[in-house]
Amino acid sequence: MSCQTGISASPRLAAYLAGASHRGDRCIKIIIQDEELDLEQARVRVSDYESDWDRNVLVCVEEGSPCYILYQLDETNPEGEALYVFMTYIPNDTSVKNKMLFAATRATMKRIFGDNRIKTEYLGTLPEELSLQGYRNTVLSQDAKAPMTEAEKELEQVSKDEAMMRSQMSTNSATLPGLTLPATQELVTNLEKFKKGFVNYVQVKLDTEKEELKLWDCSNIKRVGAIREGT
Repeated sequence: MSCQTGISASPRLAAYLAGASHRGDRCIKIIIQDEELDLEQARVRVSDYESDWDRNVLVCVEEGSPCYILYQLDETNPEGEALYVFMTYIPNDTSVKNKMLFAATRATMKRIFGDNRIKTEYLGTLPEELSLQGYRNTVLSQDAKAPMTEAEKELEQVSKDEAMMRSQMSTNSATLPGLTLPATQELVTNLEKFKKGFVNYVQVKLDTEKEELKLWDCSNIKRVGAIREGT
């Protein structure tokens, strides 16, 4: 299951990313404000990426304040552009609405910045998970896994989302448990199909204006195993 929002980049963030100044910045903090992705702060590169890490990243994370952090590494992609680590920080005490909003807008943020410029991405709920040591632990964990194709990565995420949604669903409610946002009847009906196994993919749209969850797409897609077998 996947979800997307109508959030877009603010004029200030768009102008910043379109210019050359961000290339000299080591750490970029982006928040969602007034239903837009907006630049909150940018910290300049001083030394190598390891020496710069904690003194830049850890000052960007605040209790109860989710954000995105783009951190520039000391390596480039084949086009000669600097590569970045894309971190999503969603602390545990974040409201359920904001948790969903930041999780659902993550793909939009990546597209705006440029997927080809992101080497690694991960989610953190505690400041220490975004420290240099936390990053190293994440890289070691990812390197230990067998390489997957892009299709396999997407389907792996779909499977994780399925498990999360099934654990949260209630058959007798028109809202999702623990969430104050209402779900449309069309969405509830299709979530029932998802729960019963009639479909294995449900895409949800978060309507920030009406503050409700809507159905965006509902279908069956191939599993990772089927792709590997060539079916």
